[in-house]
Amino acid sequence: MLNDKGKTEELETRISDEVKTLVCLTTCLWGDERDDRIFDKLEDFYLSNDENGVIFAVMCDLPPSERRRMEKDAFIKEYAEKRIRLLSMKYGNHFALFIRKRKSRKTCTNEDGRVECVRETCCFLRGRSTKFQTVLCDLDEPSAVKYLIMLNEDIVLFPDVIHKLVKRMLCSENIPVMDSDRSVVISGNAFIQPCIRSSASSVSAFSEMVEKERKNTERDFENGILDVDAFLQVSDAFFDEYGSLFYDFLRGAIAPDIVVFREYSQNAVAFYFGKEREIRSSLQKLTALFRAVRNADGEKMKNPLPWISKCGIFCSFARLAMPFFYLVILFISAFMGETVSFISMLFVFAILFFDDIRRIPYGIFRDGWRVLPRGLSVFIFRISTIAFDAVLFVKSFVRFLFGCKNNIDSAMLCEEKSEKRGCFDEYILRFSPSMMAGLIFICIPGTICKIFGAFWMGMPIVFWYLSREKKQVPFLCESDKRTLYRYTRDAWSFFRDHVNAKTHGLPPNCVDFSPTSYISPKTSPSDIGLYYLSLLAARDFGYIDSHELYERSSLTTRTVQTLFKWNGHLYRWYDTDTLKVFGEAFVSTAESGVLIASLVAFCEGAKEYTGEASALLDVIASLENMIEEMDFSTLYDEKSSLFYDGYHVSLGAYTDEHHDFFMSKASLASYYA
Repeated sequence: MLNDKGKTEELETRISDEVKTLVCLTTCLWGDERDDRIFDKLEDFYLSNDENGVIFAVMCDLPPSERRRMEKDAFIKEYAEKRIRLLSMKYGNHFALFIRKRKSRKTCTNEDGRVECVRETCCFLRGRSTKFQTVLCDLDEPSAVKYLIMLNEDIVLFPDVIHKLVKRMLCSENIPVMDSDRSVVISGNAFIQPCIRSSASSVSAFSEMVEKERKNTERDFENGILDVDAFLQVSDAFFDEYGSLFYDFLRGAIAPDIVVFREYSQNAVAFYFGKEREIRSSLQKLTALFRAVRNADGEKMKNPLPWISKCGIFCSFARLAMPFFYLVILFISAFMGETVSFISMLFVFAILFFDDIRRIPYGIFRDGWRVLPRGLSVFIFRISTIAFDAVLFVKSFVRFLFGCKNNIDSAMLCEEKSEKRGCFDEYILRFSPSMMAGLIFICIPGTICKIFGAFWMGMPIVFWYLSREKKQVPFLCESDKRTLYRYTRDAWSFFRDHVNAKTHGLPPNCVDFSPTSYISPKTSPSDIGLYYLSLLAARDFGYIDSHELYERSSLTTRTVQTLFKWNGHLYRWYDTDTLKVFGEAFVSTAESGVLIASLVAFCEGAKEYTGEASALLDVIASLENMIEEMDFSTLYDEKSSLFYDGYHVSLGAYTDEHHDFFMSKASLASYYA
């Protein structure tokens, strides 16, 4: 469980001023239009997450090849360097480029392993030798970089996500504490992964089902933030030949409130590429169950992994291996009679659906009987995948023993990304082992075997159908409408219960329910503006009538007219009991922008109901006068052509900071002005 305490203004400034962070967009360069999308995305990352102490880099491999060098390698590197230099000229030294060496071998590809890629970057930041063949980075002090953020090329960042991740790592509860003797993290978190979801514009039924199944619980270092020093200290002490085990010595967690989105929908083909890598990774981790392991120098050492982590490794392996044993049990029992076959089927079902059966009563109590169709879809999904999961496990096991033993290689990753769309014949080819197993079971005497065989024969067709991206529906169904109405009614109940004559018609900034019930005695201009909009929305939804709309808006307007102002602008905080300025007498441009935009919207919307409550015209007239009195020229800096962050009335001085026009909290003020 992640803690997020200490969110003070001091911490807010400390992030950009004192803590440097390197953000790496990991990908493979091809020498075509796909490279343009990568560098355009890097620019988007910078514009939506502009922080003084953040460097944005492309961490890339060259195209997979059996040879160490290709003719177009020079062109690819030259173009990549040119794009990074152009970004630096445009925005400053906030960009970098890292290209890894290609290692020639029979089976393919580059230096393998996402974890090894992370380690190479951390070594560069600490001045160690690396295997990068191209480094373009103007960092004055690479050693000053404290955190490394790794992001896949298909990730979409919302504004301030990087800010939130760094802030979360800076919380005292999350700072990693090392055990110097065992080189493991004993408290805090050395790695935090955001919650990853499919974007709404590219969701498929398959991706929704997989997200519900897996719950995004894997910590794989593909997307997240880590502490560079803690990472190196752990990996120096224990870095196996695959570069895949030592992260079990790092404490990490998922931040469910920090969300990033995948740009593409994950279909069945891409999902099973990832699952094959997961199986091979799980097989490699089995070496960590031994008493002795090897460190970074290849020397044997006592295994420092605690028993609970060993149990986790074994359970992860057992979970992935179970489909193979299910298939063996069903196959053997098929030749032992209908009774044994039926008992074996019940045994398999009991293990597969134990957790789901246990949760059914609660699901029905919470969501009603509509959980049953969803449960049926999960049932069909799991039954249909038994045969292919078993074959995939055997395939991964054989490749692990006799083939390429690297956990993550560039060729597989590139193939996975190139198969995102997957046409119908690709699904038939990719999942043909499932069809073959189904055909075998259909030929075996017995009803149960034929049922399983039918499921497995139809798996490719079902997965192809489920993997198609959902088309955007231009209207809401009745169920969605009822849900939205419930949400809006709950939101309105906050204002209905807490805005009254006692608060002089002013909304409280917040209400706490834990550890004790507490109603904040202060309000802000943005709180007041959003209350006006909530009043209008409540009337539009029919939660209040036009008369109540007038009564509530009139009470608030009369109170706002009596509040102390500066050039027509409200101060940042007011006491809802005394109506005096709360705290420092400060005028915020952002707060005034939200207020004036809300008042304009309310006045236009309220005019629709003046026929039912003519007194609303008086409220509208008062608010329009208030809008006219708000002089934004007093907050504008003509020299910089930007708005000040605000004005300290008690000090008689403007702030040193300004608001720009891109993704700014004061954008509403800029639009209105």
